[in-house]
Amino acid sequence: MKNKYANCRYSYTDFLMEYDKKDHHSNLIRWIVDLTNCQNYLEIGVESGDCIRNIRDVVKKCVAVDVADMMVDKDKIEFHHMTSDDFFKNNKEMFDIIFIDGDHNFEQARLDFENSLIFLNKHGIILLHDTDPMLFGLTHVKYCSDTHRIVDYILDYHPDLNIITLPINEMGLSVVMRKQDRRRDKNWPAHWSKTGETPT
Repeated sequence: MKNKYANCRYSYTDFLMEYDKKDHHSNLIRWIVDLTNCQNYLEIGVESGDCIRNIRDVVKKCVAVDVADMMVDKDKIEFHHMTSDDFFKNNKEMFDIIFIDGDHNFEQARLDFENSLIFLNKHGIILLHDTDPMLFGLTHVKYCSDTHRIVDYILDYHPDLNIITLPINEMGLSVVMRKQDRRRDKNWPAHWSKTGETPT
């Protein structure tokens, strides 16, 4: 099957006009949140709240952080009008899923990622947006900037993590989990792990 997003379907000018009409990644994130029984969800960088509003009905607690207060509808959302640095400085909560879509500058994305790891529950998932721009023009500061560099950073500096980058829409989405959080072998008798034997 050809991935219709693997290569740009538009001329560059048409793309810039068409991109803002897309539903993007929010349905995939909602699906992951729902299927993993996520209880505490954090979103860094919500803008007008299109994505997080799609999440709030399938999660017990929804927390949003943004330097701009553009969300009109904050029902069932705990909104923090501040920088992500300030939020993490004062935060005491742990989260099951953290979606990073804030400042698209690599250095800030790196700080948000490292801070998120500190507050990520066991079996937790970090989602990173803008990690696989399909056009050079998307590295403009208005779009992805150099956030895509976070993928190589994680591969180079975090051998303890699994990461997969998906060609979701024109910007890309990366999914990160700790290797030690794999459920396989947890509380299994040792001989099952070695032989592949399954319980009867």
